[in-house]
Amino acid sequence: MIKSSDSQHMNVDTEILRECISKALKTTDLNLINWNIDPISCKSTNFTTGGIYRVHGIAETVQSHLPWTIVLKVIQSEHEDKNHLQHHNYWKREALVNESGILTRMPNVIQTPESYKVEKNLRVKSGFGWRK
Repeated sequence: MIKSSDSQHMNVDTEILRECISKALKTTDLNLINWNIDPISCKSTNFTTGGIYRVHGIAETVQSHLPWTIVLKVIQSEHEDKNHLQHHNYWKREALVNESGILTRMPNVIQTPESYKVEKNLRVKSGFGWRK
């Protein structure tokens, strides 16, 4: 299920990865040839950030082999009080904003990352955001 340079940190659904890469490359006719996951180190992250990863590889299309890179951000609930929408650092807020599509309607002077997918795992109170 995972092909990674840091395979102990997570499982990645290859169909979801393929869906995100299809959106990034703007083609539905592709095969993932190879891919890797590398953690992105940050000196300081928000406590709702469970990890940030660079996912990269090569995809095969009808015309060629294309390199691609996307970012996977893991968000999580650290404390019960962060589970309430009114909390200033509500852990789901970033995922909800990305799912809403509001960031795609910003004026050109405001740059935001393109979001390809938001996955939720409410059982363990975590989520994954796939981005350009």
